[in-house]
Amino acid sequence: MKRALYLLGIVMVVGIMAIGCGKSDSATTTTSEAPTPEVSVTPPAGPTLVSQSACPVSGTPIDKTKFRDHEGQRVYFCCDNCPKAFEADPAKFIAEMKTEGIELEKAPG
Repeated sequence: MKRALYLLGIVMVVGIMAIGCGKSDSATTTTSEAPTPEVSVTPPAGPTLVSQSACPVSGTPIDKTKFRDHEGQRVYFCCDNCPKAFEADPAKFIAEMKTEGIELEKAPG
């Protein structure tokens, strides 16, 4: 019997604590200040654009002296071999870079 009363007491204490957790202290606190309005911040649509830093073929860091201009955009590579793979299917590589949020430089001219 003592054990049952002890458990009932613990359950009641835990229940009271749980009910109290949902209350806000601001409801019982009075201040002369007006409530702060809620501000909604909308994130920008689409991926955040970043400059190209990796070769679209190998994924390694680019060498700014190794590049090809394609449809008005400059694409950088890591070596002299990667442009050959790029030229086999440039649309594929450009689409992958756009999906990753990579903004290509405009080709001069």
